[in-house]
Amino acid sequence: MDKLYEFIILSLENKDDNYPSQDIMFNLSKNYSEFKNYPKAIKILDILIKLDEENVEYWYYLSFNHFEIKNYKHSFKCIDILKNIKEKTGYENKDIEEACYDLYDRLKKIEKKSKKGLTNNNFDDKDDEDRSDIEEESIENEKMNLD
Repeated sequence: MDKLYEFIILSLENKDDNYPSQDIMFNLSKNYSEFKNYPKAIKILDILIKLDEENVEYWYYLSFNHFEIKNYKHSFKCIDILKNIKEKTGYENKDIEEACYDLYDRLKKIEKKSKKGLTNNNFDDKDDEDRSDIEEESIENEKMNLD
């Protein structure tokens, strides 16, 4: 698993187009997530989203992995992006929709317990000050890795 991960990262760093298919990379990200290696899962999902920005499943899994590392604001942001894509494309998948609603409910419960809001209007507090908006980050990474 780690060798495939290293191959993907090196291929992108070297601007090599010979990286594995999106299906293989997606399955690898899900495997990392199952083994609780969320940072590697997130890295692969970031790559996949650069390749297909309107893939609802990628956004859901990215949201889930951010949730698991307690990066709740980015998890919320991914769900917002996912909802916009779903509305724009008419995407329907009952399993993903149910999982997304469940994750959203979990985030709302955390938000209620917290003194700070987690929704779109409050992305700039000190927990997230080192991270830019996910869309901007994806664009910047795309420029660096996929030129």
